[in-house]
Amino acid sequence: MAEEMLWQPDTRRFQPWNTFRDSAGNDLIESYYSLFQCHTLYLLNQWLTHSLGLHWWASYRDPTLLKKIKEISRYAKDEIARLKKHGVWAKQAPLICQVIANRYFPKTQSDRRTVTVSMASPYHRSWDWFTYARTWDAHKIIADIGITPEQLKKLQERVSRDAQSADPIEQWYDLVEFVSLEKKKQLKDNAQLAQTFYAMEKMLRLFCEDLTPDRFHDLTRIFYGAEAHTTERRLLEMI
Repeated sequence: MAEEMLWQPDTRRFQPWNTFRDSAGNDLIESYYSLFQCHTLYLLNQWLTHSLGLHWWASYRDPTLLKKIKEISRYAKDEIARLKKHGVWAKQAPLICQVIANRYFPKTQSDRRTVTVSMASPYHRSWDWFTYARTWDAHKIIADIGITPEQLKKLQERVSRDAQSADPIEQWYDLVEFVSLEKKKQLKDNAQLAQTFYAMEKMLRLFCEDLTPDRFHDLTRIFYGAEAHTTERRLLEMI
């Protein structure tokens, strides 16, 4: 960002993408979005979406209807102006997840028996995830981010609630955890969206556990016992 090779869209006014192309139509700047930003978009869409039952709408007389339309319009303008001025608080979780993704995201790409680690780019053949994981300093990272473990835990709990709320097959969560990664990628719409939220929640939880391992316990151990914590087959039998 200091070299102006990367910039945040919310730091400047909107400009159409074609203003970033040269006369030959080549892109002068590349757009980049983090997978985890879907969480911010999901919450923003919820805040800006309101429902009005048709039975209420049909019951209004014309003068009342006009008054209601003006009220809704005024509320919408005020809400959008507030968001433009103060931003969206829900940006924090995606930003933290992007920072810690190299360390924890592979652990979320799992069927509870294996973990999937992406191959290194041909331009970065020397990068080794296992060496990176061994030298990871969680305390240094959270100090750089500038939040406390307690704040991080609250953020993790919020993302967990959002995942459960968004997931149409939430009651099958324990079983879906054991489904192969390729099969889980076939989930559609909100079921797939929830998988990203679950990945974010798990990354934040693992980060918390690295920071204060004695305070944040694995829920699997609490619900199914110590043996199930280390024996995935036994846990699957219980589920």
